[in-house]
Amino acid sequence: MQTKLPMTINDWKIGELIGEGGQAQVHKATLKGDATIYAIKRFKNPKREERSKTEILNMKSLKSLGVNVPEIIDSGEYKAGRPYFVTIYYPNGSLEEELKNGCKNIDRIEFAKKLCAEIRKLNSAGYVHRDLKPANILLDDEYNPVIADFGLSHNTDEETGYTKSGEPLGSTHYIHPKAFEAKQIEKRLHIGFDGYSFGKMLYEILTGNPLYGFSEPKSAEEFKGTIQDSYIANKMLRSIKNLLSSDLDALVSYWAKFPSELEHVLSPPFESQDIDESTAKKLRDIYLNKSKKLDATSSKSPIHPDDIKDEVLTFIKKCGALSFLDNLMTEFGESEKVQIIENANLRETLEGVGVKSNYGIEPLTDVGRKQSLVKIEILINLPKQEKKIGISILSNTPFTNIILCQIVKNAEWIDIDQDSVVKIVVDEDSRIDKSYLSEIEEFIINSIK
Repeated sequence: MQTKLPMTINDWKIGELIGEGGQAQVHKATLKGDATIYAIKRFKNPKREERSKTEILNMKSLKSLGVNVPEIIDSGEYKAGRPYFVTIYYPNGSLEEELKNGCKNIDRIEFAKKLCAEIRKLNSAGYVHRDLKPANILLDDEYNPVIADFGLSHNTDEETGYTKSGEPLGSTHYIHPKAFEAKQIEKRLHIGFDGYSFGKMLYEILTGNPLYGFSEPKSAEEFKGTIQDSYIANKMLRSIKNLLSSDLDALVSYWAKFPSELEHVLSPPFESQDIDESTAKKLRDIYLNKSKKLDATSSKSPIHPDDIKDEVLTFIKKCGALSFLDNLMTEFGESEKVQIIENANLRETLEGVGVKSNYGIEPLTDVGRKQSLVKIEILINLPKQEKKIGISILSNTPFTNIILCQIVKNAEWIDIDQDSVVKIVVDEDSRIDKSYLSEIEEFIINSIK
């Protein structure tokens, strides 16, 4: 016998908390007199009522368009201005949990194909999720991907107030480098945010390891646990690098080819030709050798510490995370702003007159800092926070070293947080792809609370 759908929040018995974010809580729930388990999401912030209602509308629209999202069983308000909605409960958990368990219940490649198809359906319908990550991919009874948590989603044909605010979109390690600049980016290009997040998840599904910050895969060997054929592994390496492009125009163009592009990448070479295995192997070897020669002869800029110094300084001055922090201070009527001191001396900062420093410069010295090698030191004062960010750029031929640290300031002392120190080695490869700038941005983002 079919259960009558509830009309108010009072018809639901709220159970175990199974998830919580900044804006909502998710609990198990049952109907009174019925043992069937559902999931109820209750929004906490009445100021975000419009966004909450948009999430519900977007989920209903996408479900009607055939995208595999949780079906909304019931929705309403549990308090004035605080919506809720109810969906079925997914006992198989999320992709995040499946990855932690070694993907014992899914075929990694087949699952990646299905996930790609669902995200592309969502984008083709004119919607952008903007917060794709393993925790937001639920698993149905047959371990197929179900896309959840549409709190940051929008229809690219509509204007929304929260898009205009320029707030960061997505979650750490799965957001595009330009997420902090969303306010200035055409909404059609926001689809690239989903393509980037899929690229990060695709790598994690295939290797079992996340790509932290804005890092990229370095070698086709990283896929060998799942992809045995070197030819296909090399194609996969290049494909994921294309999905992780910082150029949103190029990324959107490439992402538009999926999922057929993914099928092509995963296809064995010369699959349409009737040739023997030995000949196929020779052709694969020709391709791989050609790829290695291209990589070996690609133009590599010489490393000039002064160039990197200027590049880092320019990058910091335009850093989206710091600009966002300044805008936030303005929004709250605060006069204090981010302060960037270009030619700082971290030793003087730590050992100034009347200031007690427990460790002084030692944590930086331990990772290779010598005063004679310092090209420039930059100090970033973060408003309303008990942290500063210190950056030392060292000329250490044939490499340039960048040392990042958090400097903690309290009433009586100022010191380096030893656990925060990060050393970046800039070699020829990272000089070309500018990966060290992404690592600096990740450090700044993680330092802001």
